[in-house]
Amino acid sequence: MRLNTIFEPTTVLRLKDADIEGSGNLRIINSLNWNGGTIDVPMRVLENATAIIRENDKRPIVSAPFTNEGDITLNGGIIELNTSLFKNGGNWNVDSDEDVIIDGYTAFLNNGIFSICGNQPIKISFNVPFNNGPSGTFKGQGSYTFNAGFSNDGIIAPGCSPGILTIQDNFNIAKGIDIEVEGDQLGQFDQLVVNGNMTAGGILNVIVANGTAVNGSIKIIQTTGTFTGTFSQVNMPPNYTIQYQTDGVTLTSDGSVNTLTLDNQSTITINPTLATNEVRLDFKAVNVQAAGMIEIYSIEGQLVRQINPSSNMAIIPVSDLPSGTYVIRMNQLPNWRGRFSKI
Repeated sequence: MRLNTIFEPTTVLRLKDADIEGSGNLRIINSLNWNGGTIDVPMRVLENATAIIRENDKRPIVSAPFTNEGDITLNGGIIELNTSLFKNGGNWNVDSDEDVIIDGYTAFLNNGIFSICGNQPIKISFNVPFNNGPSGTFKGQGSYTFNAGFSNDGIIAPGCSPGILTIQDNFNIAKGIDIEVEGDQLGQFDQLVVNGNMTAGGILNVIVANGTAVNGSIKIIQTTGTFTGTFSQVNMPPNYTIQYQTDGVTLTSDGSVNTLTLDNQSTITINPTLATNEVRLDFKAVNVQAAGMIEIYSIEGQLVRQINPSSNMAIIPVSDLPSGTYVIRMNQLPNWRGRFSKI
């Protein structure tokens, strides 16, 4: 296929072992199903658009500037990046039943969300540099090998959640890390495993599900090399503490469940939990002052909204938020957490 102008297909564009070249460019405004072949024109996947990429008889090869602002799923095989610019500013998820290789000579710049959240924890080998930018989130489970270097200025979020994220390299946490805890057994809490040395920094957010009891200590960060540094800020429930060790970080609790957490769960209602335009919080018997603050976080731990409640309710506008799961926190009730999904 030869393009000498802008091509914006309004229906699903299906490419199977096909090559696209020319002086034009490709803009995906609906959906792309790409099974092998070379795209040698600038391509952009726009916000709200989707794409599925998978190797067929030919591997998918990107040979011109590529930008993603929508939702891309890599289904497996090898993808090759041979261009001057490759940037993810949307969601890039790997959902594969086989190992994945990202090959070529162009750095993968992540300013959105890069995740492995499929049915099986697999291995991803990066033969190109991977740069997790300041606005990027690197999350998921499985094992990552970086053969051309890994720089991190963004957020790390192990699990999908919970789950184990393994990095086969030395690693520095710059901006922060989010750990979700639903129990004290392996597989019930997020864990970052670094097969190398690690330096801590930024913010550690420990998100504990309501009613969860952790008896003793769990290892939330494990290194095979040396662990150094501390987090500049740690956000966690009051009955939890962390301990820095030479090979990682443990999270410890006395096993108690704060009764306010359970009481507040029954006296604060969220409606609807699957929302399109707004979410309403009703504070029944809980005394919430208007001077308080309600904070809305994405599931990756990014603060997206702050509002002040009235004496008995709060309306949270969500129509402009991307689809996904969000966590509600209240500074006057630090042990309470709520969740809703924007659809």
